[in-house]
Amino acid sequence: MNGTTQGIAMARFWTKGGWVVVGFTIAGLVLGCRDRVAPGQVDIAPKRVAERDTRAVEEVTLDSIEWVSGDVVSARHTTVAARVLARIEAVQVRAGSVVHKGDLLVRLDARDLKAQLGEANEALRAAQARLELALKEHASEGARRARC
Repeated sequence: MNGTTQGIAMARFWTKGGWVVVGFTIAGLVLGCRDRVAPGQVDIAPKRVAERDTRAVEEVTLDSIEWVSGDVVSARHTTVAARVLARIEAVQVRAGSVVHKGDLLVRLDARDLKAQLGEANEALRAAQARLELALKEHASEGARRARC
C-alpha cells in the first residue's frame, strides 16, 4: 500500500464511524480498570467450604447413546421390473421382507389387460375365419380346375 491509498483508507475509516469504535474502546478501558487493589499485603487465603456443600465422588459407568442420521444399504440389490404396463392395486411385501422365487409381490389392475386379451382373442377368431374362407376358396378353385 502506498501513502496515497493508505491515506484514502484512513479517511474512509474515520468517516464511516471510526470515531465511534475508538470511543467505545477507550470507554471500555477506563471503566474496566476502575477496581484497583490498594498497595500493601493482600490476604489470599482460600475460603473454607462448609461441610454440607461437599459431596463424595464415585465412579459411575454411563451408557453412551449417539443419534446419527443415514441410510442403510443392502449388500445385495435386486431390480424388480414389470413386463406389462398396469396400475398397482396392492403391495404384498414391505421393504426388507424375505421373498422367494414365485412369491406375489404386487397385485396389478387387470382391467386393461383383460380388455387387450379380449381384443386379441377377437382378432384371432377373425384370422381363423379368414383362414377357413381362404381354405374353402382354395379347395373350390382346385375342384373347378380338376373338372376342366
